[in-house]
Amino acid sequence: MKDENAKWESKYAGTLLDAKIQLAVAKDANDANDILFFIKKDGLKLAEDGSVEGLGDQLKSLKETKPYLFNASAQQQETPSPGGDQTPPPPAGFTPGAQQRGNNPKDPDPAALALADIERRHGKQKEESQ
Repeated sequence: MKDENAKWESKYAGTLLDAKIQLAVAKDANDANDILFFIKKDGLKLAEDGSVEGLGDQLKSLKETKPYLFNASAQQQETPSPGGDQTPPPPAGFTPGAQQRGNNPKDPDPAALALADIERRHGKQKEESQ
């Protein structure tokens, strides 16, 4: 009975470790299951806070040797481009998308403009006549 219990505890610990590894790499990996095949679980331990101790070093090495396992955006975040950011700053007063139709205020109603013009003109005539 003790052997069977130890066997199940070992299996549970292995499954829990796999799940924690998959959770840790989920945002950077193309497929977290693929990464499990390349991780050496012998040196890994589950910490009290639920993190996996020793995983960071293996992931760093894996990103260098097998970059196809990881998203391109995750690789770009960790390796800055040579020469820094090559995008020039926008000119002073530049508003992105200002020339796009959907970003400008609503076009005025032509009828409202005509009424305002009539009122303005007739208002001036009344003041002049008085």
